[in-house]
Amino acid sequence: MGQILGQAECNNYILVVHKINTTNLYVCGTNAFHPVCRYMVIDNMKLKLYTRATDSRGRCPYEPTVSYASLMVDGALYTATSNNFLGTEPIILRSFRNPLRTEYKASWLNEPTFIHMELIQENEAVSDSDRIYVFFTETATEFEFYDKLRVSRVAQLCKGDLGGKRTLKKRWTSFLKSTLLCSVPELQFQFNILQDIFVVKNSNWRETIIYGIFTQQW
Repeated sequence: MGQILGQAECNNYILVVHKINTTNLYVCGTNAFHPVCRYMVIDNMKLKLYTRATDSRGRCPYEPTVSYASLMVDGALYTATSNNFLGTEPIILRSFRNPLRTEYKASWLNEPTFIHMELIQENEAVSDSDRIYVFFTETATEFEFYDKLRVSRVAQLCKGDLGGKRTLKKRWTSFLKSTLLCSVPELQFQFNILQDIFVVKNSNWRETIIYGIFTQQW
């Protein structure tokens, strides 16, 4: 693979790093187009691997240029990336605890570019009511246009989602997405491409402020 795509692309790019506790990290890398994840321990100011590498499709991109987002919440890993090398299977996945994933349907995710993932805690007493928000752009399916029209979205996932019992088994049942709009109406400018997100949290989740950077598609 390295001879075909080039040596640089076949390096192991570390893309996902999450702190488990004061001494342990969870790390994922591209591993020359075969993404793997491992646990690492901090020992005497040095990082050491202490588990075997595991196949990590859906947890880490196959190459460093592919968009992704990830979050570790209470021991569960939430990731948004592609589940295959060709990039034709976009997925939002929860690993380790009650694994769930999105469907491979354009109505769920259609050629997405993932930007950011954020946990918003709505109730300290009942943590299952907390929500995971995923920010991304995708090709719109609701419009007919001469070219692929990209739109910005935000999707929500409930942390306490256990999946369906008969339908949507091991699939998200709380997945909902909405369009993000940014425009200058008087100038007829539409900024439909989300580039980045910054979240300013508040003890009252209703007062959380989310800043976004948008650009035009054309």
